[in-house]
Amino acid sequence: MVPPKPNLGSSLSKPSPTGFVRGICSTNSILRGYMSPEEILDEELCPSVVIKLGKKEYRLAFSMGSVLAFKRATGRNMFVKAGWEGFNLRDDPDSILAFFWAALQTYHSDISLEKAAKMANFGNMSLIADKCNEALMAFLPTPEEDANPRKEPTKKAQSIGSGTGV
Repeated sequence: MVPPKPNLGSSLSKPSPTGFVRGICSTNSILRGYMSPEEILDEELCPSVVIKLGKKEYRLAFSMGSVLAFKRATGRNMFVKAGWEGFNLRDDPDSILAFFWAALQTYHSDISLEKAAKMANFGNMSLIADKCNEALMAFLPTPEEDANPRKEPTKKAQSIGSGTGV
């Protein structure tokens, strides 16, 4: 009797017994050393930026859900220029706080706007603003090289041997 062949393919598609995948390179895996399969999928769909406030780490990201939550909370539309007018801590601190809260919503939907307000203070607002901007930049499309209508003319290299012989 011939023993059955091992099915090598099935073991590759199953998650590891612990439920964690090690060695994935991303912002979060570098900090924690591992990511669950759900986190890997989340990171691919909605990359995050980690911020540490006190002793806790939070993931900031701008999914469409968080962008819409920001609009509901502030009336500001991130997709139009007018939505950014007066958007600064001096003129509209409520919107800046809502921006932080919205960035938390993708991965920390249990945090209310009121709790986000308690997490923010004068000492950490600069860090919060920087990390929120970093998270937003992760979602902005990168300009395509061909989309630049004003390309610089390329200079032709001088041909060797085409001079006057001087």
